[in-house]
Amino acid sequence: MPDQGHYHVAFFKTVENDHGRDREICQRSMELVADSEEDAVRQAIERFCRDERIRSWKDHADRYAVEVVNGRA
Repeated sequence: MPDQGHYHVAFFKTVENDHGRDREICQRSMELVADSEEDAVRQAIERFCRDERIRSWKDHADRYAVEVVNGRA
């Protein structure tokens, strides 16, 4: 079995501040151990939806970002 990688996945929402400027807010971030970046995203989406009690991650975020923490790139 190949080594698993460590990934950091964060979910972001763009909101308008009091001055009418858009600002990106991190809704949740997590570190995961996964077989691939795609697997890390899948796990993160499942956890985000479960923890927030929502059906779709897009209900609380506009985008997500994935970063390899260590392990395979």
